Amino acid sequence: MRIGRFCEIHPGVRISESNLDDDIEVHREAVIERSQIRDGAIVGAAARLTDVVIGSMSEIRSEPYNQTVLEGCVALGDEVVVYPGVYLSDEVAVYPRLKIPSGIAIPPGVDVTGPADVLRYL
Repeated sequence: MRIGRFCEIHPGVRISESNLDDDIEVHREAVIERSQIRDGAIVGAAARLTDVVIGSMSEIRSEPYNQTVLEGCVALGDEVVVYPGVYLSDEVAVYPRLKIPSGIAIPPGVDVTGPADVLRYL
């Protein structure tokens, strides 16, 4: 496990077998396992990240009562915003600078390449 410089890790966070680059903020009760989190990313409260790659300056919004879960070889590009309650799994890839809204249902193995793909799965 590696945690970079200037990271802010809130109480109750669990991190195992992961690499966190510099300037990352991980909010309370988040769980990060076997994942790569790039520079400047924010992981919201109670988020669960397992076997994922999160791009630089991305934001995983999550709330204890509306948990965000990313698992199973999910990859997010730089500056992606994932809203609370989103569930992504099984080799989903999200291209840079996209917003993934609550209520979206992206099938396994899909590459979300632009806003039209986001609208397709809402």
